[in-house]
Amino acid sequence: MIGIEILAAVLAGSGALIGGGVWLTRRRHQLFINRSRSDWVHDGQIIHFGPVGVTILGQRPRSMYGQGTWGALGISGDQLVFHSPNGRGDFHLPLAAVRQIHLQMVQVWIGKTAARYRALVVHYESSGEWWVATLTSSALEETAQALAKSCGLPVSSAGAVRDDFGPAKATRMDQDVYGEWRRDRPGTLYLALDRLLFDWRDPILLSQIERLDVIPHGGRGLFAADLLRIETTTPEGDRAVSGFVVRHAARWAQAVARRSDQTLPVWAGRKKKY
Repeated sequence: MIGIEILAAVLAGSGALIGGGVWLTRRRHQLFINRSRSDWVHDGQIIHFGPVGVTILGQRPRSMYGQGTWGALGISGDQLVFHSPNGRGDFHLPLAAVRQIHLQMVQVWIGKTAARYRALVVHYESSGEWWVATLTSSALEETAQALAKSCGLPVSSAGAVRDDFGPAKATRMDQDVYGEWRRDRPGTLYLALDRLLFDWRDPILLSQIERLDVIPHGGRGLFAADLLRIETTTPEGDRAVSGFVVRHAARWAQAVARRSDQTLPVWAGRKKKY
């Protein structure tokens, strides 16, 4: 089952009769939302918000999303709860696990074309990994504000431009005592609002980055990409160097520099590049 806005776009694109299809779907949605609320109350849950109808597009960021999973979303007790008619993608997310909340435009496949929708993006941590839930709804603003109030977090708005960057395939590199780089392992690189993550964990906080370098790296395939070198300093004064071979390493460096709290130059070898 998909959301009303996406359904309307699908019907319009196929030339179908929009009115009847949307009306029937809206009625089924409302019945399911009402039933979900009754079930939650019957179970003794304290409902602080909702439930409202939302479409969960995914739990990892993407440049293009499918039609997603529709269901009822609400704040019950100390959890964000999602329940779909077929049980697909159901979750109970502790509010304490939410790290960032923001609104941004995303692209969704509608048939054979792409459409842009305003979405609520919720960053959270679970089982030691970083997750990014993206959802659309006709009650988007109300949902964002209710979640922000319950979590004690602000809502940021990226407008038409994404605040994050990636994800992309990358290879993490280790530097030995002689300054030589050696391959560690392949994974996924992702830049969240305040941290750079490898394989959705092992965060490098942007506030701790002191220097960014883009170093040419030879080879074929993935290793035809450049190396992004990152120097960090912890509040305790410990210094560390991290490296990632990733395509468009210069773009990654610029994205990190823009997101950091301080003005970070990007170096190419010994020369300042940006």
